[in-house]
Amino acid sequence: ASFLDTHVSVGQVSALEPIALVPRIGVGRTLKMCLLGKNGRVSADEALWIGLADELVAPEELRARSLALAGQISAASPNAVRLTKRAIWQSTQLPRADAEQYGWDLLRSHRSHPDAMEGPRAFVEGRRPEWSDAWPD
Repeated sequence: ASFLDTHVSVGQVSALEPIALVPRIGVGRTLKMCLLGKNGRVSADEALWIGLADELVAPEELRARSLALAGQISAASPNAVRLTKRAIWQSTQLPRADAEQYGWDLLRSHRSHPDAMEGPRAFVEGRRPEWSDAWPD
């Protein structure tokens, strides 16, 4: 796999993509990739090194690895996963103090969810947790 942004090579403005890239790979790498257009290809190895990719997997292993990751995530508390994703995504949109407050609000909202007690109880008892399918408002 490789990554590139061809906008400028075809006479288009690259405006939204760089906004998402800058916090992830930095201004310099974003400028290089976006201003070089079709000549700014980033290899899979470089993408891993700069944080544009999180993991490299051989093409023939991709499906198995994806299913393994999905299985591991789906074994966790659905509500905890949902709120964790919210916290992470909001942290990319809010100033740090606001993101931290939002995180605390999510933690407090989860305290009364059945999974908040089931997880520790199952851990102490040495068994797999039985997650609730309750979805709070």
